[in-house]
Amino acid sequence: MNVEQPQRAHADTSGAAVGVAELTYPCSVGQRRFWVLDRLDPGTPALNVAMRWRLEGVVTTAELEYAFRHIIQRHESLRTAFVEIDGEACQQVRAEAPLRIVDVDLRALPEAAAEDELTRLSLREARAPFDLTGPPPFLRVMRVVLAERVSVLLVTAHHIVCDGWSMGLLAHEMGELCAARQEGRPPVLAELEVGYGDYAIWQEEWLASDPYAEHAEYWRTRLAGMTQFELMTDRPRPAVLSANGNIQSRLLARPLTDAVAALARECGCTLFSTMLSALLVLLHRHSGETDIAIGTPVATRDQVELEPLIGLFVNTLVLRNDLTGDPLFKELLTRVSDSVTDALEHQAMPLEKVIEMVRPSRDRSRNALFSINFVLQRSFIANRQYGRFRIIGMQSLSTGGMHDLNVFMVERSEGWRVSCDYNTDLFEHETVTRLLAQFERVLEAVVREPTQPISRIPLLDQAERQMLAVEWNRTAVPFPRERTAIDLFSAQVRATPESPALVCGDAQMSYRALDEASTRLARELLARGWAPGTRIGVCLPRSPEIAVAVLAVLKAGSA
Repeated sequence: MNVEQPQRAHADTSGAAVGVAELTYPCSVGQRRFWVLDRLDPGTPALNVAMRWRLEGVVTTAELEYAFRHIIQRHESLRTAFVEIDGEACQQVRAEAPLRIVDVDLRALPEAAAEDELTRLSLREARAPFDLTGPPPFLRVMRVVLAERVSVLLVTAHHIVCDGWSMGLLAHEMGELCAARQEGRPPVLAELEVGYGDYAIWQEEWLASDPYAEHAEYWRTRLAGMTQFELMTDRPRPAVLSANGNIQSRLLARPLTDAVAALARECGCTLFSTMLSALLVLLHRHSGETDIAIGTPVATRDQVELEPLIGLFVNTLVLRNDLTGDPLFKELLTRVSDSVTDALEHQAMPLEKVIEMVRPSRDRSRNALFSINFVLQRSFIANRQYGRFRIIGMQSLSTGGMHDLNVFMVERSEGWRVSCDYNTDLFEHETVTRLLAQFERVLEAVVREPTQPISRIPLLDQAERQMLAVEWNRTAVPFPRERTAIDLFSAQVRATPESPALVCGDAQMSYRALDEASTRLARELLARGWAPGTRIGVCLPRSPEIAVAVLAVLKAGSA
């Protein structure tokens, strides 16, 4: 593949690029993966990154468009098109990429109706597809005006050009550029020493170097013999998993999350490892599995020059966890913490290369290597005043189910909000509601007693215990005590002799056939000396013959 080596453009004091021609670079490994996923399912919303920012105060759409125009010029990833050259996906940085903010005014609606319409628009924007074969930017912005000084900005980008960190940068730079415009001063933005294309070239060179081999050996050994963990689903897994998704959330109050943080400090572990351990307990108790792999994203901005860049710098680690031997929770936490530490030491190895190396069987009904993703982060969007307005981060909405379950936790002033983005092809709303409640219950239990075995950590509240132990076990029904089971069976034989009495796979037996077969076996038992009142053992695989044997024993007067 022939890729032009570009002359890097410089930025002026406003952050706008000067004299940028059309440049071509190789795609980064992550971009190539998203390009392939998009080719398999063009326009899938599961690859969208959607944010909502509440704007309070005075800011005009013209000021916002000015800000986004400068941000797009400043960050080449937002001016990047994707083309195929010699069979390889490449980045092609364009000189410009026009963006127009769509304005929607809901001030004429009653408050409740406006909130409903905002939710509808938010979902529509979050899930609307991008065409990666078209021109950039793969970014769109809608402003929804709710009141004179209140609006919500819906910002959606394709994951191929950004990550969560990038969205935080986007919010800050937008705020700073608008404030500078309002105050008539130059914006104060970090200098960009490199571009995303430089990162892609650097990554390609690194993957050809010796350190790559060391990381490859770690992952090859770590994931050897691993089978993919799957939680029992409410519906059968389809042959091709769609991006149909929904999201549910639950607030973990500050006293609980502070107690979990204190436990983490006491054990010398991170809050991430502690929360992950609690999630693993929940998954283990639902499945009985002791070898559970979970994915988690990490930012690969390990060079200071990459920190202010908008682009795709996220990698995903496969965290393989050992829950054998019914460990105490503290013991499990130590295991998980060690596993996380080891994985982080080898995080430079892209997930795409790990998948190529491990070579799991291709299956479009599930993700490779792991089906559950876990994220814990302090919010990328800092609520902050800029000029005459304030930006406030809002809860995100589901763009689609990339994983069976994507559990993510974001810190709020009142605690941590745990959300679950789930694939609706697989899970019911009620199931996810129950999982979130049980996750909180596990955290409460381990904070209270961190040295209990994981098998004894309670998942159920008192109401659920009552339902399982009492209400669902009220199975007593009246029956004619003067008649035996054989009397009742014989009456059914006389009433519907040719109706199916047993169905087992392709085999089927009528009441008449079952009656005749069990009678023959009962006579055989009596002929062999089994006197009435004796006990007869039955050992058979699951089959119609079990019913024949049980009826025969009863007909012979035995038990």
